[in-house]
Amino acid sequence: MTHGRFAKTISVLLVAMAVVCTLIYLGLKPTFGYPDEAERIRHEAGFSIIMPSKWQKLVSYRNREGTIEDGFMLSDEKSEGAPSSIAVAKLHRPPEIESLMREGATESTFQGHPAWRVEKKRKLEQGISIYVEIQSHWYRFVLGKPHKIREEELQAFLNTFRVETLADPASSAIIGTK
Repeated sequence: MTHGRFAKTISVLLVAMAVVCTLIYLGLKPTFGYPDEAERIRHEAGFSIIMPSKWQKLVSYRNREGTIEDGFMLSDEKSEGAPSSIAVAKLHRPPEIESLMREGATESTFQGHPAWRVEKKRKLEQGISIYVEIQSHWYRFVLGKPHKIREEELQAFLNTFRVETLADPASSAIIGTK
């Protein structure tokens, strides 16, 4: 009888371990996949990034102040409510560091470059902004609504950002091409 209970206990433990491992795997599995070089999009302003599969892309969008940005706004088209998003913009002038500091900016790094990071956790304004200077140009990255998707997943796509040398910067065919 003792042997039968032992075998039953081991069987229950093995099933429980299988269930826990499956739940961990599903919890760690990326929501929208891994960066795929085939999804790289390029902007005529001389930079590119890999876009999450099946996300929407808006080129040269308006920021909160109404100014048109040289950049991309990428958003999750499947999201309910306010979508998660990644915005990438080449800034026309450096950010005002004092203003960033008033917003609670902290020093950080991005791809080995010194950067400023601002986190907003207010109900209507949630996200992470990163400001960085690369090759004498300032860029802003905004992760919108990162609570819906793990920040690490969005960060994997941000890490694919690169400044590119364009053969013909006047070519409009470069905008948003893969």
